[in-house]
Amino acid sequence: NEIHGLQAAGDLNIDYAASTKQTQKAWFDQGEKEAKAARLAALKKVNKASVEQTKNMPLPLCFSKGNNAGYNDARFSKANLVNMIKQKLGVTEVVGFTFDKADGENDFRSLVDASTNYPSCKMGNHVFYWAFKENDGTWRFSGGVLKMDYVGNGAYGDPYIFNYSPVQSNDPAFPLDVVRDEQGHYGIFIFDGSKLK
Repeated sequence: NEIHGLQAAGDLNIDYAASTKQTQKAWFDQGEKEAKAARLAALKKVNKASVEQTKNMPLPLCFSKGNNAGYNDARFSKANLVNMIKQKLGVTEVVGFTFDKADGENDFRSLVDASTNYPSCKMGNHVFYWAFKENDGTWRFSGGVLKMDYVGNGAYGDPYIFNYSPVQSNDPAFPLDVVRDEQGHYGIFIFDGSKLK
């Protein structure tokens, strides 16, 4: 119930006789604000329990991928990707950055829409993983790959980090960061960052 929202039984009767469109809108907005705050507080409790759970878990396997080269283009250097991660997630500390083995020889591969046979995007051939510290001092890990969407006339948009799950097939079930997931960030998991140092 903490995760799925509050439910109540019975009838609630409200006398709107003295209300206006503006007061009703204000009531609605206040209710929405309080509901979001309550949900966020519940999700934070779930994350807090997950942090405790990970203290007995090993280091995620994505951090044992070795020193793979990554992108050839200097625009996509490790330092530049780390800055992109910081901006995307609003964090100041990113550690443990590593590349997985390349999915191809070049930096990118072009993908085509099967129904239209037109280009859809360019997807990076280098998946990368990283860890970061949240403002409360707890740790998360995630993964990504660069992607450029097709914008027409043979051109592609600016590269951005496309979410990619960092969890490997032999990893234990690391808990999902439900707060970040609620905010639209797919594939961010909680772990014990002390094991990375």
